[in-house]
Amino acid sequence: MIFVERGQIGAGVRASLPTIEKDLTTMQEIVDEIKRNSSSENYITVTSLKTGEGFFYVNCGVEQGIDRGLSYAPYADLIWMETSNPDLDYARQFAEGIHAKFPGKMLAYNCSPSFNWAAKLSVAEMETFREDLAAMGYKFQFITLAGFHSNGLVVTKLARSFGDRGMLAYVQDIQRQEKKEEVELLKHQKWSGAELVDRMVNVASGGQSSTAAMGAGVTEDQFSKH
Repeated sequence: MIFVERGQIGAGVRASLPTIEKDLTTMQEIVDEIKRNSSSENYITVTSLKTGEGFFYVNCGVEQGIDRGLSYAPYADLIWMETSNPDLDYARQFAEGIHAKFPGKMLAYNCSPSFNWAAKLSVAEMETFREDLAAMGYKFQFITLAGFHSNGLVVTKLARSFGDRGMLAYVQDIQRQEKKEEVELLKHQKWSGAELVDRMVNVASGGQSSTAAMGAGVTEDQFSKH
């Protein structure tokens, strides 16, 4: 906060004028600081309300999210406001703010793995969280990094189990579970494009190719028998 003589805005600030370095982020804080400083009677305050990096301070919150959402609503298929916690009250306030001017506008919600869900919601609340959001108009609900976290969990468990039980760990924990749950990745070669490559080779060779990725004895054939 720099005190400048009245009428001298834009002029050079004299080195003798008092300077108070404090983290003041609201106009009320600035006014209170002026009142506390006896030298402020003959000076006015010039402040930019910026961070050290030069960013302007803003009044964060649902209201700002609604304002930005309304600005994008005419052009966007979905409106999404990121939150720091799974909070149905925030979600409802945001939805009502958007729908007041854009009824039926589809909303998106990030069911983020960054949230400590168990610390914020009860089991019953978690079970109905999806439906509660849907009732408010949140048509696209997603979990960012769900694959990342689930892969990490499975691979960690497999690595530890493999160290103790060898290939039996893979068979029991992966292959048999894939078959039990009818996971299509059990027969993984078709997911790698092997069938398409075989067709392309056959076309290019006039049907005379002697090799095939999907020939007898491959993954697809083995798991169809057992």
